[in-house]
Amino acid sequence: GYDKIPVDDPRYREYLTGDVELSRALYLKLHELVGDSRYLVREHRVAAVAAQMTMNGFRVDLPLLNERLAHNAKLRELCLTRLHDKYGIPLNDDKDEPYLSPLATRAGKDALIAALVKHGVREGSWWTTGKTADIATSKDAMRHLAAQYHHIHEVREICLLVAKVVTIRSVYTTVQSHLVGDRVHPNVTMKQSTGRWSLTKPGLTVMGKRGGKWHEREIFLAEPGHVVIAVDLSQVDMRAIAGLSGDLGYIDMLRHEDPHAEIARVLFGDPSMREVAKPIGHGWNYGRGVKAIANDNDLPGDVVLKFDNEMQARFPRMVAWRDEVREIAGSGELLDNGFGRKMRPDPTRSHTQGPALMGQGGARDIMMTGMLRLPDEVLPMLRA
Repeated sequence: GYDKIPVDDPRYREYLTGDVELSRALYLKLHELVGDSRYLVREHRVAAVAAQMTMNGFRVDLPLLNERLAHNAKLRELCLTRLHDKYGIPLNDDKDEPYLSPLATRAGKDALIAALVKHGVREGSWWTTGKTADIATSKDAMRHLAAQYHHIHEVREICLLVAKVVTIRSVYTTVQSHLVGDRVHPNVTMKQSTGRWSLTKPGLTVMGKRGGKWHEREIFLAEPGHVVIAVDLSQVDMRAIAGLSGDLGYIDMLRHEDPHAEIARVLFGDPSMREVAKPIGHGWNYGRGVKAIANDNDLPGDVVLKFDNEMQARFPRMVAWRDEVREIAGSGELLDNGFGRKMRPDPTRSHTQGPALMGQGGARDIMMTGMLRLPDEVLPMLRA
């Protein structure tokens, strides 16, 4: 442990001195390139908070984690056994070694196709994967096939069993593999050009949130006598763009309306579909075209065109700012997210990447500003 390091050993002190000298030389070289940068100093503080989160770690409810792991293992075994015994899906290879993912193997896919065809599915009527044109085994693909052949019991059963197997989540296994005692200590990295955070080993942001999947987060515990509080910044990407563009109409909308609900009303006639409208709103902000939005969301082209025209007429300054950002991005110059962070776009993708970097990079540093304003005594409480 650290307490065993002989801090008065001359060799150790020489080693530390070398580190300091190298750090000084690196600093002077970087200073030549970038000069004085308050943003870099700020980023050191951000990195320190991130490191504090990793050191804090998150307490895990071990009995509940083991219960969830056992449940998933049993469900998977039951479904695969049924697929094997009744429909011939192979579970082992030629050497009688069990497959890790039977339905992902060539033999498994061929057997699945054979079983479906045998029970009345027309050849080629199933969805396929884009890259290999293999049969798609996703939950949506199986649901679609089951609905198409709802009158055939065996097809419905095959589709249900496959869907259950492929939707069994690996999040609990990931948490288990990174346990240190009863805690996990996720790595925080900021490798994206926008500086957005990634929490890995284990990934926390992949834990379920919507559609009932929030229960996956129950395995994480507050410290004894404490509670976990989750904080969200409302429409922060949109607010970043409003501030960066200076569009007074857009700013006013954010003050008085729920923009996602408003977009849902225009596109679907139903404000309650705001979660569906969210990615559409962000996509439009970042320059996605009418055709792409219509195709990706299965919307009529004339409805999306009307939405596009309304947005352009209502927020002309934001539209003009978007074009200005694209011009800078297309020239290969660095973008500034409004806080001093320099972001390098790909000039060949400037149309969407330029505005996206500005919105996401601005949102990131709005969040960092709030985090850096926290009192020092709160830092040991941060988990993610």
